[in-house]
Amino acid sequence: MGASHAGNQLSILDGIFMAIKDDIDCYPHPSKGATTWMHEVRSVEKDAVCVSRLRSCGVILVGKANMHELGMGTTGNNPNYGTTRNPHAVERYTGGSSSGPAAIVASGLCSAALGTDGGGSVRIPSSLCGVVGLKTTYGRTSMEGSICDAGTVEIIGPIASTVEDVILVYAAILGSSPDNRISLRPPPPCFPDLSSLENANTLGSLRLGKYTEWFNDVHSTDISDVCEDVLKLLSKSHGCEDNRDSNTRTT
Repeated sequence: MGASHAGNQLSILDGIFMAIKDDIDCYPHPSKGATTWMHEVRSVEKDAVCVSRLRSCGVILVGKANMHELGMGTTGNNPNYGTTRNPHAVERYTGGSSSGPAAIVASGLCSAALGTDGGGSVRIPSSLCGVVGLKTTYGRTSMEGSICDAGTVEIIGPIASTVEDVILVYAAILGSSPDNRISLRPPPPCFPDLSSLENANTLGSLRLGKYTEWFNDVHSTDISDVCEDVLKLLSKSHGCEDNRDSNTRTT
């Protein structure tokens, strides 16, 4: 059972376990950014905006998650607090810099987590750990209360095990900070009716393309074969326009 108000469920996320990356404020815990010193020069006085919104939905925050130090790498290797291991193969990296959030979700310890992404820090570890990560358009989620605020590059984004779960977390944290003059002004947070999407042909308007030279530049052909199968599935089963033979970059 999740938290409740007067016996009523707060939201669909009520009682769900989530972890927060160590560069996002989660009061009263320090935000170290996986360093040994950041907490000494920067105090945490309140939750980050995104964390506060999750609390209002009844989310149970289990703690701060490890990361690549200050987000300055894509492996998750951290000499200060130990390197996060990939739950699927402990001898391998998780990717970074949101290594801890991705590993926690992939291991099943939490249903979802928050990470930050400027150049792939949510997407890379999600890919390597076999979970779903979303980098939102800048301004759709508030960066207030985050260490690694890289101008209009960095965002706070959700990591979860399914696309549906990512949508739910995204809906909960959606909305820019009123004090941020350059951010977008999206609609108020709301939870989508996922049942209405089940039979909707939401992919049919997409056009597929690939840059063959990059597409095939992988360690194993098993990877490119699987990706090719996905493209075929999208074109044949979901009606996407197939322009892959044009050898263009993906659009």
